[in-house]
Amino acid sequence: MSAITEFALTRDLGKHPGDGFIRFGKLNSGAFLWAKVSDKDDDENAILDVKMVAGDTSTLGAKYTKFPENLNGHAEGAKAPTFLYYSRSADAAFDGSPFIGLQIVVGDDTAPLVGYEKITTELNPTEKDDEQKEFLCFITKKLQHKVDNPEYAVNDELDVLDTADNWLLSSVIEVSKDKKQIKIHYEGWDPKWDEWLPTRSKRVAPLGTWTFGQTVKGGMPAPWPVAKNFNKFKRIAARVELIETKISREEKLTDVEDEFLTKKDNKRFLVNSLNATIEGDEKAFMPTITSYLQANIRIVLRHLKKSDVIRKEFMDNIRIVFDTALSRVYQSIGNKGTEDTPQGNSL
Repeated sequence: MSAITEFALTRDLGKHPGDGFIRFGKLNSGAFLWAKVSDKDDDENAILDVKMVAGDTSTLGAKYTKFPENLNGHAEGAKAPTFLYYSRSADAAFDGSPFIGLQIVVGDDTAPLVGYEKITTELNPTEKDDEQKEFLCFITKKLQHKVDNPEYAVNDELDVLDTADNWLLSSVIEVSKDKKQIKIHYEGWDPKWDEWLPTRSKRVAPLGTWTFGQTVKGGMPAPWPVAKNFNKFKRIAARVELIETKISREEKLTDVEDEFLTKKDNKRFLVNSLNATIEGDEKAFMPTITSYLQANIRIVLRHLKKSDVIRKEFMDNIRIVFDTALSRVYQSIGNKGTEDTPQGNSL
């Protein structure tokens, strides 16, 4: 398995930094982050740790090298420069194995790819309140090994895909002697639907990958106290409406806007808004919730008008709306999943 040995930053997508470099993402500043990947398994130049530092100075010490490019440079409203520091020293290694992959995620609540670790120092400190934070994520050779060879224990919580393509929060209730199979229980469903799955099954994912870590009862996500999260929700809703306006003008979305709209940030708030518990004055919250949901639906309708084939990401957003609404119907008539299968809540 190859290792990352160098980094590069370009402002022009058409400008390639050289042989061996792979583009890993686009920053809000408009720059593209690249890394050189060695074809040697044990390259002496392999990078063993990465840190992000906001500001021009660092206390990391001599074992770390500063990548000279400001990752937050040229970003509108940038508050401070952000620099990447890397180490090839075994003494500073994250887990003793080389870095083999990178990912840029947008939003505090966005989880990285399976097995990746998120560096909590943001890439784009900004003065703009509505700007989504960016974070650099990474995976090492050892982390990838854990992904390829998962080990589970009783009571581990997971996301599991049922046979109707619904991701449900589940727990491990038994592990086979050879540790190659796990028996899972769908939370909120009758035990008769418990089933054995291979540990490496594509139907099994870490907790929160698809369910957002929500406790599910009879297919119903947990209630969401909107009052406690309303300021952040208003910012998310306002951004969705701005994107919807941009789409209505037939303007091209940026990569950051597209990721925000179709990835986990917006999906999570779709689930939350449909399960909001409102305390106090309903009029203080319902207009924002309603306009947010309507904007998401209008975005899909506008997309349909322009394309014969709807993007899966947009379809997933609408499916959340209707699947959750249908779950509410089942709950209201007393269907708790004791007779119907966990698949019964899909459209």
